[in-house]
Amino acid sequence: KIGDIELSHRMVKSAAGSACYLAGLTDELLQYYVNLAKGGLELIFIEGVEALEIPESGEYDSATLEFIDKLVTQCGEYGAVLGYQMYGFGMGENEMTIDEIHAKQARFVQIAKGFHDVGFRIIELNCAGFNMPAHFLSRFHNTREDEYGGKSIENRARFATEIVEEVKKECPDLAFQILIDCVEENDNIANNPTIMTLDTDVTTPHTKVLTIEEGIAAAKLFEAAGCDSMHLRIGPLGHHVAQFASDLYFILNGVEGASGFGTQYDFSRNFQGAAIGNTSGCGIALDIAAKYKKELSIPVGAVTYMDPAHAPDFFEK
Repeated sequence: KIGDIELSHRMVKSAAGSACYLAGLTDELLQYYVNLAKGGLELIFIEGVEALEIPESGEYDSATLEFIDKLVTQCGEYGAVLGYQMYGFGMGENEMTIDEIHAKQARFVQIAKGFHDVGFRIIELNCAGFNMPAHFLSRFHNTREDEYGGKSIENRARFATEIVEEVKKECPDLAFQILIDCVEENDNIANNPTIMTLDTDVTTPHTKVLTIEEGIAAAKLFEAAGCDSMHLRIGPLGHHVAQFASDLYFILNGVEGASGFGTQYDFSRNFQGAAIGNTSGCGIALDIAAKYKKELSIPVGAVTYMDPAHAPDFFEK
C-alpha cells in the first residue's frame, strides 16, 4: 500500500522513458501505457512529458484534457492507477536566489496539483541523476552556504521536503514518492566525461557522494515531510543512464561490473559492497532497499529490469 493506493503485487512501472511521446500526444503513446495496464500492472508512472503538465497559466487546453482523460480511463479499465514523475535538469542551483528557489518549488507543486485534478493518484519527484532536486541533495554539487546549502543533510534535503509539504497541503489525498540514488560510487572509477560533464570538470574528484547512511537520513526527512514511498537506484555520480539500467554493468560477455569507460567495478567493495553483483544486474539494489526499509515505515522499491532467467529466486519469494 502506497498512501491510499492498494496493490495486489509489487511490480510497478517506473517513469523510464519510452520515447513514444516524441511525436506528441498520439495514439501510440496512449496505447503504450494501456498495454502495460492490460498486462497486469496496477501502478504505472508516466514518463516526463511536458505536454501533459499543466501550463503555468493554470489551464489545460481541451485537446490535452481529452488525451489525459483517455489515458486515465482506459488504463483504469484494466485496474491500473497512474502516477507522474516530476523532474528538471539541474544546473545553476548554487547561483539561484531564495526567490528563484521558491518559484521553482511552486512550479513543482502546481504540476503535482494539475495531475491530481485530472485523476492521477500519485506524484514522484526525481531527486536522482543530474536533476535539480538531486543537485540540491548532493554534497558534490551543492556548495551553497544558506538554508539550502551543503553543510547538513537537513539543508540539502530542504528543497525536496518543502515540495512534499506543499503538495500535501494542496492535495492531501495525492500519494507522493521520491526517487533518489540510494548509494553513489566514490572511488573515481567512472570519473569520465559524459554529455553532462563540462571539460573543466572532467578531472574533478567525484568523492563527495551519497552514502547509504546519508541516503537513509534523507529518506527519514522525506517521510517526516509526508512522503509515502521511496524509489531507489544506484549509480556513479553524474553517469545518468547507469543509474537506472543496471544490466549495463554486465553488458560485456564475461565482464561483471563494466563501467563503460574501460574500467571495472568490484561489487565486493564498490557501492559500499552492498550491491548484488552476481545476477547480471537483476535486483542489484534489493539488499540496499532492505537497509532503507529497516529504518523507514513507508514502502521502499528498487529499480531493476525483470528477467527470471537471471534471478529466479527473486520471483519465487
